Amino acid sequence: MSFDWSTFVLEIINFLVLVWLLRHFLYRPVLSMVEQRQHAVQKTLDDAQHARDQANALQTDYQARNSQWQAELEKRRQTLGSELEAERQHRLQALEAEIASERKRQQTLRQHEQETYEKAVQGRATAQAAQFASRLLRELATPDLAQRILDVALKELAALPPEQIEALRAALGTADGVVVHSSSPLAANDRARLEKAFAAFAASPPGVRYTEDANLVSGLLIQVGAWELDASIAGELRAFAEAGGHG
Repeated sequence: MSFDWSTFVLEIINFLVLVWLLRHFLYRPVLSMVEQRQHAVQKTLDDAQHARDQANALQTDYQARNSQWQAELEKRRQTLGSELEAERQHRLQALEAEIASERKRQQTLRQHEQETYEKAVQGRATAQAAQFASRLLRELATPDLAQRILDVALKELAALPPEQIEALRAALGTADGVVVHSSSPLAANDRARLEKAFAAFAASPPGVRYTEDANLVSGLLIQVGAWELDASIAGELRAFAEAGGHG
């Protein structure tokens, strides 16, 4: 079998024509399609990566914001807890102060009630003692006791302090006279002693009027206008009762 160069050349030409046809009508469109597909795939990958990056950024931002919110929430919780504790302490102190004030008020009220009760008891006891003393002294009132009280009254007149003397002299200058109340009639010499004592305080002997008052129990009550000298058992008992009532 002999080699046919013409056929070989025609085959080469046919192959080259086929290659050109394939490249021109098939390879380039396929290559262009592949490139477009690659570009599309790459774009999808890029978009996916961009989306992933955005998602990661959003997640990071969310985590940061969440941490910030948690910190802010904890701070507000602590602040609220501090405010609630401060308010609780304030109300507790106010309640304690109110309880202490009420306790003090109750204590003061009880003390006042106790003092009032004690004064009432003391007043009743003093009144009973005064009544008992009055009954006893009425039984013991004798002329000798009345005489001794008169002597004491004359000594008191002689020993009056300067301000009392001035008051007595002023009263003698304006009053109608001296009124002497006695528990029993006074003897003439006793009246003379009294009149002599008052004459020492007046420019001229004052007029003296005498009355009897059994309520004096024993002793006498001397009045010169608003000025008076009570030297009676009744006066002493009254002063005792008043002192007991104010004690």
